[in-house]
Amino acid sequence: VAGRKQPLSIPWYVNMDDFGSSPLNEPLLAGTDDDSDGDEFRDAHSSASSIVSSVSKQQPPQQLFSNLSTSAAAAAHHDSATSYYGTASKLATGSLFPNTQGLVDTIPSTDEKPCLIFSDNDIYCAIAHICLLEKEVYNMVNNNNIIWNNRGDADDHELPLHPKLFSVVHACKPLINHEDAGMRILKKLSKGSTNNTEIPVLLHENNILRETSELERKRNGLPGLLLPRFIDESIGAKHILSGSDGTGVTSYNMNLFIQRHATLPNLFNSLLTSPSPTHRIELSTKLLALLKVINSDLQLFSSGPYLCGDQFTLADIYIFPVIERIVVVLSTYRNFWIPPSLSHL
Repeated sequence: VAGRKQPLSIPWYVNMDDFGSSPLNEPLLAGTDDDSDGDEFRDAHSSASSIVSSVSKQQPPQQLFSNLSTSAAAAAHHDSATSYYGTASKLATGSLFPNTQGLVDTIPSTDEKPCLIFSDNDIYCAIAHICLLEKEVYNMVNNNNIIWNNRGDADDHELPLHPKLFSVVHACKPLINHEDAGMRILKKLSKGSTNNTEIPVLLHENNILRETSELERKRNGLPGLLLPRFIDESIGAKHILSGSDGTGVTSYNMNLFIQRHATLPNLFNSLLTSPSPTHRIELSTKLLALLKVINSDLQLFSSGPYLCGDQFTLADIYIFPVIERIVVVLSTYRNFWIPPSLSHL
């Protein structure tokens, strides 16, 4: 929300009480962990849908819009826009059999509101989820459906635990062979193929929208922000997460920060899953160096605590889930933590 001092909605997917604590002194490099643990995280972890369109045999395609008004024709053209990955069939979403009383996996109708298929442990799922939650809270604020406490924050009971702007379906990829309901839906969306079940997936007006694949992120160094940018542009209030200040400068800064910090998720995942102690030491050094860069970037603008000053943008959302997981996960399983000297983080 423009001008606010705290992000309104931050989902915490990991209970910190479930993990041991580490003294917050200087970070230990990853090679100092107990190598006898068997590296339990090592194994933790498109065809585009066919598009079928039919037109009346009595009229060629160019005549279909000729009998409509200009505005109606434009709307029809807009409605015909289809994602690269196609659309979700009624069989895949469970809406083909509306009276099965829970016998068929179903998702909320994507004609009414978008649906995010996500997993709590995935960084890019968290990024997309935070974007949707921010849009939800922005909508609540503008409809006067939220109460602020004395600190200027939203009270916990006011946060969108049951959002109206979107819906979610949880998918657990490790259970892909154990008939997890979310994974069954993903396989249906992929026409039964298990090779195209990466998450997150956003269903919007029945269009299937996928995030940049893990292979493309690693091979081309892409930040993986297809869904966040789509959410900011197309769902709820437009451009509230892209630093729209009327001049384009904040948006430029946001994109620059995203580019500067693009390797953060991959460094985290590599450090967590690498089986080599020597490689983990190298990754720890790189990660610490990047965290120092981010801490310095957070001090660049004095107008606020975020990367772009007082505006909470996609640049902040992009790094938040990773910082969260460094604090909770890497400190426990890789003896790596953020030193107190990086106080802006």
